[in-house]
Amino acid sequence: MAEECFDLAVEGTTLKDIRLFNTSKSVIVVDKAQNYGTTYIKMKDLKDSPYISNFEVKFESESIKGSDFTFVVESLPFFLSPTDNSVKLFSEKVMGDFIEYAKVENIFFISESLVKIPTSKNDILKLEISRNDKFYLNQALAKADLSSLREHFSDKTNPIYRALVDLAVFSDQDLRKISLNFGFSAFIYPVYGISEISESACFRNSFRGTTYVLNKTLEYSEMCEDDEFRHLFTCELGTIRAKEYERQSLKPGKFYIRAILSSKIKFNGIFLAFIELNKDELALDFENPDSQDDKFVKVIGLDSSAHVCDKGLQVMYFIKRHSKIEDHELKKLLIFESDILIDLSFITKYDIDQFS
Repeated sequence: MAEECFDLAVEGTTLKDIRLFNTSKSVIVVDKAQNYGTTYIKMKDLKDSPYISNFEVKFESESIKGSDFTFVVESLPFFLSPTDNSVKLFSEKVMGDFIEYAKVENIFFISESLVKIPTSKNDILKLEISRNDKFYLNQALAKADLSSLREHFSDKTNPIYRALVDLAVFSDQDLRKISLNFGFSAFIYPVYGISEISESACFRNSFRGTTYVLNKTLEYSEMCEDDEFRHLFTCELGTIRAKEYERQSLKPGKFYIRAILSSKIKFNGIFLAFIELNKDELALDFENPDSQDDKFVKVIGLDSSAHVCDKGLQVMYFIKRHSKIEDHELKKLLIFESDILIDLSFITKYDIDQFS
């Protein structure tokens, strides 16, 4: 590529603004990255990800050094929903295959005890609570409205009530997803990682004539307004000029992540968990003193059914917004050093919740 001109240049390949482009325009998608999306299959690539900072390999077991193993890592770990636009947009076959998804089988709240958050009427019927409380809990989850639960639920000390109302472990968007998929799986994860959708978009758009350039040396500048192709990108491959320019506007946001490859399987399958922290374990974000403490640690658990690790192993993400994940918080899930094969830590540069 010496110099190429396009009608439209779009910067970014994450799920924030993923779409199929109109073939009436010549389009180029550029990204200052080495791969599509936010998923990495090598630790050295994750270290150089534009989405994170403060990458650290906290521990690597001698037993796997130099061995051939699978450890696919998300720089911005989150679950999708069957009702998400990106899932529905890319639900047709591409290159002869569908995107496959692994279902989140269980959602847990962990405090003094382990409680399964119900996501179906059958889950609610199994609970040891009154018939009236079952009715209001079913209504709250099926309609994504906690107001009747706040007003009528009889036992305000019940862990499920505390998780949903007092701690608000689910965002309004999460509650809506549970409601729309009530009785089914509210959350899903693409087999091989979130970037599967970004790569699918690349394939489909390529068939429509869209050009993709991923290059770490990419630099953007703007020429004078009189220049028809005033948007200029330069990289080691050459020069790209475009009449129009759009950039994915990612919302900044800091999350502290510990990514663990473990030989100990917790809660067979794919799971989402929330670990309540004691008052003396809470840590304020001193950069944002008006923000709330972290009241819980969010945990995303993936196994080999998502093709992110080898059979018999599990990948877990421990996530907090305001403070780093401490070793004693891993132990709340009964994960000890002897169970850990790889322990990574990093801080996201962008808000994970914007992808909900």
